[in-house]
Amino acid sequence: MASSKKSNSTRRHKASSPPRSAKELRLDRTCVRIVNSFEEADRLDREYWARQTPHARLRELERLRQFYYGYGGSKPTPRFQKVFKIVELGKS
Repeated sequence: MASSKKSNSTRRHKASSPPRSAKELRLDRTCVRIVNSFEEADRLDREYWARQTPHARLRELERLRQFYYGYGGSKPTPRFQKVFKIVELGKS
C-alpha cells in the first residue's frame, strides 16, 4: 500500500516544472468527472461554487478577469484612455 502512494507522488509535478516525456502527461482522474448532459454539468458546477467560500469565489473571479483582459502578475494594470470629443451645438 505504501509503495502505491510513493509511485503516485512521483508522477505529480509542480506547476512550474514541465513534464519531461509523454508518459508523464497523465490525466488526474480525481479532478475530472464525466457527465451525461450539459444540464448535469451545469448542476455540478453550481453545486461546486456553492460549496466555495465567498473569498474563494471572488479570488477566482479576479483570476478570470485578469486572464480575460490580459494583465496580472508582472503585467501592468490597464488604465482608461483620455478621450476628448468636441461637439458643436446648433443654434436653438
